[in-house]
Amino acid sequence: LALLPLPDCCASFVWCVSPEEAKKLIALSSGELLEKLQDAFGYRAGRMLEISKISQFPLVSVMAKELYRGRVLLFGNAAHSLNTVDGQGFNLSCRDVAALVDVVHEKTVCEAYRARQEIDQRRLADLTQVLANQCSQKEGYLSHLLSLGLSVLERAPKSKKMLQHYLMDR
Repeated sequence: LALLPLPDCCASFVWCVSPEEAKKLIALSSGELLEKLQDAFGYRAGRMLEISKISQFPLVSVMAKELYRGRVLLFGNAAHSLNTVDGQGFNLSCRDVAALVDVVHEKTVCEAYRARQEIDQRRLADLTQVLANQCSQKEGYLSHLLSLGLSVLERAPKSKKMLQHYLMDR
């Protein structure tokens, strides 16, 4: 469950659940869904007042097979589309641009860019996929371990900041 802040004291929530659970949640009235959302997220962001739009879609990550061919270079969302479970697509796109800026002076820009970003993109895409898979599981030791780890991380500001730095800046 992720909160993505929006202007005017609004927010967008991404709630990663199994397909079966998604069907149940979509069938609820907006009031019932709001209550379930508040219970699941708690009051860290205050009291939730209303839900304006509900959308459902599968979590999918797409990675380009090649980052360049000939004189065409892919970066940002043209090179990858990560599932939205942790909002890392924008961060990875910023890292793509930074990598391109770093290598633009090199004679073989496209190859240098590919060598630098291919591993970074794959690593972050794999991490988000593992998180998405585990977050949607209600049972199993890995799900409980992930939940415990996230709870510990929430209470360890220095470790949380280090992870945020890694995810946003490499």
